[in-house]
Amino acid sequence: MMPTGVTPALIATGDSIYHANACARCHGAKGVGGQNGPPLAKAAPAAWLHSTGKYEEIIATITQGVPRAALKDTTRRFAMNPRGSNPPINDDAVKAVAAYIWKLNNP
Repeated sequence: MMPTGVTPALIATGDSIYHANACARCHGAKGVGGQNGPPLAKAAPAAWLHSTGKYEEIIATITQGVPRAALKDTTRRFAMNPRGSNPPINDDAVKAVAAYIWKLNNP
């Protein structure tokens, strides 16, 4: 069952935003992990370092970012910027990307 407010259209929007912004550069295409970010997709498998993978927690992580000092995987070179990109994405985009990441783990 999808979280409240998550729709197939929101997931599709999140997919587009994820791949057009820094999300895919760091976490890899389809969330399989990359040099600068851990995997986010169940198939990878996702290693939830900063949450348990709940939709609301994914929103919080994207919104707040992960400062260098808080990185649990110290092999990563870069912190995650708040709102995940430069320029930062807005609240609606954060929710859409979080929906896409949630869906990667809940096929």
